[in-house]
Amino acid sequence: APYYSELAEKLIGEIKDVFDAMAAAETVSPSAENISERLVMVDNIERLGVDRHFQKEITQSLDYVYRYWHELHTDLNMTALGLRILRLHRYDVSSDVLEKFKAKNGGFLCSTTTQPEEEIKSFLNLFRASLIVFPNENVMEEAKSFATAYLNQALHKTDISSSLSQEITFNLEYGWWPTLPRVEARNYIDIYGESNSWAKMPVDKKLLYLAKLDFNIVQSIYQRELKDLSRWWTEFDLSKLAFARHRHVEYHFVSCAICVEPKYYAFRKSFEKFSILGTILDDIYDTYGTIDELKLFTTAIKRWDPSPADFLPEYMKIAYIAFYKAINESAQDAEKTQGRDMLQYIRKAWEVYIDSIMQEAEWLATGYIPTLNEYLENGKVSSAARVVILPSILTLDGLLPEDILHKIDYPSRFDELSGLLLRLRGDTRTFKAEANRGEEASCITSYMRDHPGSSEEVALNYIKRFLDERLKEFNWEYLKQDNVPTCCKDHAYNISRCFCLFYKEGDGFTIANKDIRKLVTQILINHVPIDSSIFLVDDVPIRVFEKMEEETWVAYPQRQAMGVFSSIWNADDWATQENTKSYKLFNPDTKKVIISRDVQFVENEAWDRSIEKTVSVAVVIPHDDMADESIEQQDQSFNLPSFPEMLEQQEIIHYYADIGEEEEQYGFEFEEEQYGVEFEEDSQVLEENLELLQQEI
Repeated sequence: APYYSELAEKLIGEIKDVFDAMAAAETVSPSAENISERLVMVDNIERLGVDRHFQKEITQSLDYVYRYWHELHTDLNMTALGLRILRLHRYDVSSDVLEKFKAKNGGFLCSTTTQPEEEIKSFLNLFRASLIVFPNENVMEEAKSFATAYLNQALHKTDISSSLSQEITFNLEYGWWPTLPRVEARNYIDIYGESNSWAKMPVDKKLLYLAKLDFNIVQSIYQRELKDLSRWWTEFDLSKLAFARHRHVEYHFVSCAICVEPKYYAFRKSFEKFSILGTILDDIYDTYGTIDELKLFTTAIKRWDPSPADFLPEYMKIAYIAFYKAINESAQDAEKTQGRDMLQYIRKAWEVYIDSIMQEAEWLATGYIPTLNEYLENGKVSSAARVVILPSILTLDGLLPEDILHKIDYPSRFDELSGLLLRLRGDTRTFKAEANRGEEASCITSYMRDHPGSSEEVALNYIKRFLDERLKEFNWEYLKQDNVPTCCKDHAYNISRCFCLFYKEGDGFTIANKDIRKLVTQILINHVPIDSSIFLVDDVPIRVFEKMEEETWVAYPQRQAMGVFSSIWNADDWATQENTKSYKLFNPDTKKVIISRDVQFVENEAWDRSIEKTVSVAVVIPHDDMADESIEQQDQSFNLPSFPEMLEQQEIIHYYADIGEEEEQYGFEFEEEQYGVEFEEDSQVLEENLELLQQEI
C-alpha cells in the first residue's frame, strides 16, 4: 500500500538524522564509544537488509572509523566487528590486530567485560570476522577454531538469552558463504525483535520497524516477478521436459536473496532464466540426450538461427527456442545499460559452455576418466557459473568497458575461481549419487586416477582442503581494490555464494531439501509480522500497528473518554481534515487529541449487524488519571459487525500506530481472553466480517 512506502521513507529520513547527529558530535579526539556506536549502527543496518537506503551515511561512518581505527584495539568485540565490516567494505585492514588478544594457551582473551553475554557476543563477532579470511592468515584460522568451540559450549549455558542463542545457532549453521543477504535479513529481523537491548534506543525501534516494512514492501514486488517467471516457464512449455530438474521457484528465491534492489529486475530475470536453462542443458547433456542428438544440438547453438530447431527432437526444440529467445532478450537488456551490443559476447560465453558439457558427455560415453587437471580445466567452464554471472551483471548500473570487464569475466582469476568453486562444491556433495547413475567423471575419481591406491576418503579430504584455499583466494579477489564497479562485483560474488547455499547439506539442486523449502517460504511467501493488536471501539474492530512516538497514544482509548473517541462512524466535525474523517487518538499525558493517519472511510455506510458473533473479554481499563495506580476491571461483550455491503464504496486504508511490545506499560492488561491479539489468532473471526483488516503489506 502507498502508505507503507511513505512511512518507510519517513523512517529512512529519521534514521539519517541520527547519522547526522553522530557526525555533528565528532570531536578532535573521539572516544572508543563514539567509534563503536557507528560500527554497531552500520552492522545492524546491513544485517537488517536496509543498507541500500544509507550508502552515503555508511561510507561516512566507516571513513570515520577507519581514521581512528587504532582506538578500538583494546576491545576484542569492537576490533573483531570493525575488522569484518571494514574488510567487507574494502578498507585496508590487517588481521594482525587480533594477535594482541591471543592467550598463551592458544585461545583468545576478552578482558574488557565481566558480563557473560557480552563475552559471548565478543567471541561471536570474532567468529564472524574469522570467516572473511584471506590466504596465509593463520590468526584468522586460529580465531575460527577457538570461537567455534567456545560458541558451541555457550549454547549449552542456561543463562543465555533466546535471541543470542538463535543468533549463535544461525551463524554456526550457515557461516559466511551460504548466508545470502536476504536470508540474513529475515533471520536478523527476528533476532533483533527478540533482543531486550535494542529497545533502549529509539533509533533501534525505528530500524526494526523499517526493516519489517521494507521486507514486506519488496517481497510484494518479488511475488509479482515470480508470476512473470511462471508465465515465461509456461509459455515456452518447459514443464514438458519431465526429465529435467524444475527449479524455477528456487532460482527466483536465490535471485531475490542476492539482489534486493527492486530496480534490478533485469538482473533477477537474467539470473533466473539462465540458471533454469543451464540446468536443463546440463540434464540434456548429462543424462538424457544421445551423443548424436547432442552433436546436432551443439551445431544448432553455434549456427544461432531459430530454423535449426525444426530438425531437432521435440524436447530439444523446446529447450532451444527458450534458450535462443532468452539470449536475445538478455542482450537487449545489457545494451540498455552498457550502451553497446553485447549479443556476440554473451553468445560466445555460451558456446564455450556448450563445448565443455559436450566434452563431459563424450567422456561419459567412452568411459574415459580425465586427469584432475583435465577435469578442473573443463569443469570451471561446465559449472555454468560464467554464463549465469556474465549476462546478469551486464544489466546493472556499473559500466563495464572491455578492459574492466576482463577483470571480472574471462580470463580473470575472479571468473576462473567462481567456476572452479562451483564445480568443486558440487562434486563434493553429488559425486556418489552421480556415480550411481553411471556418471563416473568427478574431481574425486580424477584424483584417485592420478593417485592409484588412494581411497575415496583421502581424495575427498584433499579436494576439501583445496576448495578451502580457493575460497580464501576468492575472498581476496573479491575484496581487493580495483576499478571494477562494486555493484557488479558484489552481485557476481553473491551468485557464487548462492550455489554454496544449495550445496550446504547435499545436492539442493536435484532434491529440494527441507531447508531450501523453508527459506523459499520465508523470503517469497510469508510476510514479516508487524506487531499489532485489535481494539473494539464502539463495536468496531480497530487494528493498531507499530508505535511511533510522533503519532500514538500511550494508553488504551478509555471508555470514559468516548466523547473524544466516539465511533469512527460518528467522528466529530472538528476531527475532519480535507473532507476525510480520521480516527482520533487521545494522549493522556498531554490531554490532547491527535489526528492520526489511521482509518479513512466513507462515513455514511452502515454496518450489517446480521452476523451474530460475540466476544467476551475481561479488560482492565485505566482511569483518566494515569498517575493513579488503581484500575477498574469491567466485563464487556462486543458484537463484531460485518463489513459494509458496498465494499467498493468503503475505502479503508489502514494507517496505524502501535501499543508497544509490553502491553502493561501502556495501562492495560489481559485476564481471561486476549483483548489484543496477533493477526494469525484473530483473522478467522474478522474474515467472517468480509476481511475488514485486508491489507497489502
